[in-house]
Amino acid sequence: MDDTEAQTAPVPTQATPARRRWFRFSLRTLLIFVLLAGSGMGLCWRWQPWAVVYVLKGHTAALCGIAFSPDGKRLATAGSDKTARVWDIKAQKEVLVLRSFHDSVCSAEFSQDGRRVITQELDWYREEWDIVTGARLAQEAPDLVWRSAHEVTSHDGSRTVCWGEDSFDVVLTDGRSRATLATLSGHTGKIRNVLFSPDSARILSYSEDKTGILWDSETGAQRAVIGGHASQIHSAEFSRDGTRIVTSGCEDWTDRVWDAKDGAALAVLPKPAGQLHLGATISSDGRMIASAGDEHTVRVWSRRRPEYWWGVAWLHEFWLTVAFAVAFVWSVWRDRKTL
Repeated sequence: MDDTEAQTAPVPTQATPARRRWFRFSLRTLLIFVLLAGSGMGLCWRWQPWAVVYVLKGHTAALCGIAFSPDGKRLATAGSDKTARVWDIKAQKEVLVLRSFHDSVCSAEFSQDGRRVITQELDWYREEWDIVTGARLAQEAPDLVWRSAHEVTSHDGSRTVCWGEDSFDVVLTDGRSRATLATLSGHTGKIRNVLFSPDSARILSYSEDKTGILWDSETGAQRAVIGGHASQIHSAEFSRDGTRIVTSGCEDWTDRVWDAKDGAALAVLPKPAGQLHLGATISSDGRMIASAGDEHTVRVWSRRRPEYWWGVAWLHEFWLTVAFAVAFVWSVWRDRKTL
C-alpha cells in the first residue's frame, strides 16, 4: 500500500451505542402481568365480609323478636308460636324453651348481666325469666290505658322523644323539665319507631317512607339520612358500642349495616326472597348479626376473611400475589439488562 492510498483510506468511525429502553414488551412479561392482575382481581372479587355461619331452627311459627346476650355467645328469640327460646350460637342448639305464655311473644332480650331474659307478649304482659332454671322471676301486667302517643327516654335520662300514632314528626324534649327543645321533621311517612344510641348522643327515627334519619340529641339537628331499603324498615338497632346500625327491610329481603356516625352503607345481607323479614340484631362487638322472619329460622352472619379462591386460602393468595409481583419486577429488570 503506497502513501497515497494510506492517506485516502477512510478512517473508521466509532459507532454510537444505541440508547437503552427501560422496558421491552415480551410474552413472558405480559403473562406474568396477567397472572398478577388476575390474582388481585380474584382476591377482590371473592371478598365477602359477611357470610351465614349458623342456622338455628326450632320455632314452629314466625319469629317476632331477637337479641344477642351481652357476651355474644347466646341468642334470645321470641315467636308467634307462644314460645321464647335461648340458643347457644356456636353449638346451634336450644338451651332453654319458655312456654308459659298467654299470647304470641313479640320481644325477648337479655338483662345487662346476661342472667335473665325479659319477654313481652302481644297482650303487653312483660315477664322476667332465669336463663338457667327457666323460672319466672317477675311478671308485669299491661297498662290498659290507651295511649295515643309513643314516648322513649334516653339511657342517661336527659332527653325524651315522643310522637303520635299517625305522626310524621318527632318532638324532642328535656328529660327532666319536659320542655320542648326541637321538632324533628324530615320524614314523609308515619313514624314506626325512634331509638337512642347507647351514649344518648344520637337519635334514630325510621318511618314508612323507607328511610331512617340520624339526629343530634342535643340540638335536634339532622346528621344523616339512611336510605337504601326498597320497602319500609321493620326494625333498627344500634350496636352496643354505638358504632353500627343494623336495619331490617320488611319486604325487600335484606338486612343492612350502616355507620352510626354518618349513615354510610357498610353491608347488605340478603335473605330468601318471598319471606317477610321481621327483625335483626347485632352483637356487642359488631362482628355478628342475627336475622329472623316468618320462615321460622334464625340466620347468624359473621364477618369473615375472604373465601377460598381456586382452592388457595387467603394467606396463600396474598403470598401468591407477592410472588407474581416479584416475578414481574424481575422480568422487567432482566429485559432492561439485555437491551
